[in-house]
Amino acid sequence: MVSYNLLKEVGMKIKVGSRLLELRLPLAVYRLPDKATMGVTNRTLDGYFTFMADYDSCEKDTVIDDARFFQQNYHMGTMLLLCSSGEEEMASGKTVGNYHLVGFTKFMFPDAKELIALSRCDSHFKVGYKYQQRCWVLRIGQKLDDNGAEIKPRPELCSILRSATPLQANLGMIGLYEKLYNIKLKAYFSRIDDVKGCEVINYVT
Repeated sequence: MVSYNLLKEVGMKIKVGSRLLELRLPLAVYRLPDKATMGVTNRTLDGYFTFMADYDSCEKDTVIDDARFFQQNYHMGTMLLLCSSGEEEMASGKTVGNYHLVGFTKFMFPDAKELIALSRCDSHFKVGYKYQQRCWVLRIGQKLDDNGAEIKPRPELCSILRSATPLQANLGMIGLYEKLYNIKLKAYFSRIDDVKGCEVINYVT
């Protein structure tokens, strides 16, 4: 993602007819991402899209509630809840952290876009499809600094949120997460395509 900070306003004078007008324009400096990591896109190799969402500084219960909402209303099927970093117990008793929510059922692009928009995930992630050619990306590897030291570890598996679905799931995405976390997911889906492999990329964040 690209972020920016407003530094100052710049004054500009222009002449319109016999009048001299002064405009004040904001000057912004953009900071490009510079930490490389490995991620997976939600675009399947046959052109469909799975659900994924990135939650920053969010209550874990909120993420689980989102998952249950999608499972009950959109036949999302079994999903994975991952902690990407920074989970801690608050004085209120609530657990807060950074999370990934990963689904495996297949949708057309407009439907995937709408579902991600309905979630309570990070607002920048919701429009992240502009970043990687109309698809979304979640980190699956470590985040390293310029010297190769670990800034953030690989996301950890919190729980498997089980739910049945009549929709078709993507074999490639299922296979990736089975290997990453040494788990079995295929039994939770009654319909799985035969599309092996998925789109894993190196990108900056």
